[in-house]
Amino acid sequence: EVVFNEGELIKTLYRGLSGKDAFFALLAKNEGSFTYTSGLSPDELQLPVIGGFMGLIMEGMRRVDEQEG
Repeated sequence: EVVFNEGELIKTLYRGLSGKDAFFALLAKNEGSFTYTSGLSPDELQLPVIGGFMGLIMEGMRRVDEQEG
């Protein structure tokens, strides 16, 4: 589960991981599928920002490169 609010990552859950760790684990996947659902719950609207999407993508790809190298 990856939740964004106005382009900012606010929640990520994946296989027992959460936050940035879950997001980076998802970036390392090279196959799968996803479902898009619009709208946020009132609780999700109150969550703090984990990070900006582009910054997290760049950091995550660096981590993937380091693991492969």
